[in-house]
Amino acid sequence: MEKRIGIRREDRSPWERRVPLIPEHVKELSEKHGIKFWVQSSKIRIFSDEDYLHVDAKVEDSLSHCPIIFAVKEIPVHLIEHGKVYIFFSHTTKGQKHNMPMLKKMIDEKCTLIDYEKILDEKGQRLVFFGTQAGQAGMVDSLWAYGQKLKIEGIETQFSMLRQSYEYLSLKEAKEKIKKIGKSINDEGLHTL
Repeated sequence: MEKRIGIRREDRSPWERRVPLIPEHVKELSEKHGIKFWVQSSKIRIFSDEDYLHVDAKVEDSLSHCPIIFAVKEIPVHLIEHGKVYIFFSHTTKGQKHNMPMLKKMIDEKCTLIDYEKILDEKGQRLVFFGTQAGQAGMVDSLWAYGQKLKIEGIETQFSMLRQSYEYLSLKEAKEKIKKIGKSINDEGLHTL
């Protein structure tokens, strides 16, 4: 029997560029375990459709023929299909109310949910979590939010020059902008632009 895995395009947020499996890992899993991958097309994902095609994944909009679906974030209720295995951050383990309809639909459709938050080692520690990059993105967004708060109060500072983390093409680009702002604050002090 052919092993098939689908990789869902992220659509919960219009800026979501993350993927649950990068092309390099798709290639490795295909070669070592004979798994076939289908990837939903996406114009915003950090890896292009072509990146996945180069590692022999199929790029299609429908994943209905895949019994296992990987994603990063929650899946809209209307896309839950009967009997599938879904692997993603469900944000249900702490009883988050906004995702209870999704969880109920999965139960009703006899799906299996593997929540990244519940993948643990023998000591009960999480193995999949938001890592360093998520913290860095949060830091960029916090500085941006601080600049926006000051702007609303009528104070436009160097922080107003920041964009939200998803608007940068790379961490390097965001770091360069923050260094420039930091240098300006160091040299001139925090001031109104």
